[in-house]
Formats: sequence, structure tokens, C-alpha cells
Amino acid sequence: MKLSELLQDTATDRDIEITGLTADSRAVKAGFLFAALPGTQVDGAKFIGDAIKAGAAAILCRPDAVLDDDSVIWITDPIPARLFAHVAGRFFDRKPDVIAAVTGTNGKTTTARML
Repeated sequence: MKLSELLQDTATDRDIEITGLTADSRAVKAGFLFAALPGTQVDGAKFIGDAIKAGAAAILCRPDAVLDDDSVIWITDPIPARLFAHVAGRFFDRKPDVIAAVTGTNGKTTTARML
């Protein structure tokens, strides 16, 4: 999906194809957007360098976490988790309005097969 589609309300100077999203630097692949989110114990900004080395195409982070590296597109937000939630909502397919679940002790398999 194009970066401009993911960032509908945010300007970007380069419109590239984003192939995946992650907040885990170990899961970054070429073309991914890496979200450097502040955590309760570790700040994701500490792993920006690892994400770039792994092939991240864009980095979403707080403004104070930007590194001097023009090989990626920098997307900044004071609350990056909020923007990441919106981006993820656009990137991944919409789920149906209604989801049914079969629960209980007896009859789950039979009921599920009948449906």
C-alpha cells in the first residue's frame, strides 16, 4: 500500500510502497514501516538503527527520536502509538461487522460444521 494512502492526513515528500507494519525491530523486512513506540520498560526508539539495517522503508517515531539518516522516510508524531493505530487500520483488511463464535463444553464441532 502506498505511504500516502496510509498517511491520509499527513504530508510526505516521497510516496513509496509499504509492504508491512511492525513495532518489533526483529520482524522488520525490506519495505516495512517500523513504529518506534515508547514502552513501559524499553523505548522502541532504541531499535531504530536495527530497523533501518533490516530494510525499513519508513520510521514512525516521536520528533525527538529522529536520526540523521536520509535512507528512510521519517514520520513523526508526539503520540506515535495513536498514529500507528490509524495506519494499521488502513493497512489491514477491515473485519466484518458481526463475528460469531461457538463456545461451550459440548456440541462446538457439530454446530460449527452445521454452519
